[in-house]
Order: sequence, then C-alpha cells, then structure tokens
Amino acid sequence: MRFLIEQTQKEVPGVNVGLTGGPVLDHDEMEQSQNDSTLASVVTLIACALIFIYGYQETGASVESNVLPG
Repeated sequence: MRFLIEQTQKEVPGVNVGLTGGPVLDHDEMEQSQNDSTLASVVTLIACALIFIYGYQETGASVESNVLPG
C-alpha cells in the first residue's frame, strides 16, 4: 500500500494520501521498536567494550570478551 501511495504522489503532484487504522499503527510501532532495539544493542555493546578497556587498561582481552562467543 505504501508503495502505491508513493507512486500516486509522484504521478499526481499535490495529492494528499495517507494510511490510518490499527494494523498500520501496529506495523509502524513494530518497525520503530525494532530500529530502537538495534540501536540500543549497538550502543550497549560499545559502552561495555569501553568499560572493559578502561577497567583492564588493555584492548585485547576486552575486545575478545565482547566480540568472540563463548
């Protein structure tokens, strides 16, 4: 649906079209939640790595503990 709306807006300048309703809101919220979770995970990984580096005063062991599994 969103693709069709974008096509229509390109073909007919000035048209104002949008989607409403529960399923649309649910999809938008889920997409935003996934994006936010990914960002939070990356920021947390970097923060933990920096804490290990600062705490151990070296990069080898701290990077291995954050990057390598097991």
